[in-house]
Amino acid sequence: MLDTVARRPTTKPVGDELHSVVGMPEFRPKVDYSLRPAKSTERRIVVEALAHLGSIAALGDYRYVGMGSIYFQDFQLVHRRLGIEDMISIEKEAHAEARVRFNRPLACIDVRMGTTSNVLPELALEEKPHIVWLDYESNVDGDMLADIDEAVGRSAPSSVFIVTANADRLADENDRERWLL
Repeated sequence: MLDTVARRPTTKPVGDELHSVVGMPEFRPKVDYSLRPAKSTERRIVVEALAHLGSIAALGDYRYVGMGSIYFQDFQLVHRRLGIEDMISIEKEAHAEARVRFNRPLACIDVRMGTTSNVLPELALEEKPHIVWLDYESNVDGDMLADIDEAVGRSAPSSVFIVTANADRLADENDRERWLL
């Protein structure tokens, strides 16, 4: 629910990523994206562009699907800026499940454990408009293309689909055709 004066979501945060829990498995992703200026800038540009859709669509009625990791930076920004309270985070690191669930900053985030290839087919993407942001850390590959096909093929009208991936050059340029297929 949005506060019409401040235009800020009113859902209360849960958990506190600054506290640790005894027996909680240690999990540190490769990079804390909140510390990477380019990633932070990318995130803000994407969310600001999405905010402009608010003049033609009721974004608060959308469901946001992303890959939150243990920091959930994009989820917090999407929730705060767009007012979306129906959110799903796809998390593939099974060993980090307790940490991810503990660090979940908003009660409206439904954490689904598994790879995108396993979780996307289980989501009711045709049920309502979605904003799906698949933010991969790896180079484009066949699994990513299959995820795109799965999500776009079943998404409700007015859904938004965003894919970001590592754009580093391939070690072997001969691999270019392999990952484009």
